[in-house]
Amino acid sequence: GKPISGQVVEFFADNEKFASRPTDENGLVSASYVPGTKGSVQLRITYEGSGNFASAEWSGVLPIEAIQTTLTLFVSGFAVQGDNLVFKATIKDSAGIPIQSAALAFVVIAGSTRLEQTLMTDSQGSASLSFKAASADNIRVDVIYAGDLQYEASEAAARVTVFSPL
Repeated sequence: GKPISGQVVEFFADNEKFASRPTDENGLVSASYVPGTKGSVQLRITYEGSGNFASAEWSGVLPIEAIQTTLTLFVSGFAVQGDNLVFKATIKDSAGIPIQSAALAFVVIAGSTRLEQTLMTDSQGSASLSFKAASADNIRVDVIYAGDLQYEASEAAARVTVFSPL
């Protein structure tokens, strides 16, 4: 049939209207939707009809998958007892874009010393933790990103060999 312009189409996600748009000269309409959570969303698109035109409705379930992440941990593999070390972690999404304001949990274990600290990433997707190698015990560093409504969880780990000074 002939395209109909100016007809209002409404868009719903989980029964909440997120857009109401008129059709263009080709009878087409579109709307963008950004989901707030991973899982699935029930979409519904309706046209109430007008004049000689019957109403129409479409519905379906759209699966929403979280975006994969990559967490990279930068550490020096060796240190001397007494050195001040910096452990830097960077998180990026599957497109390589840094994730800002992500909570990264650092866990540092050196002998009987255990340090746990959660830091927020900067605009480069990075967070850094300083640690003094107070003993000649090897150091294990774990960084955990628990994920959120948009991004998948990621983890990274490294070890630092600490030598006694001569």
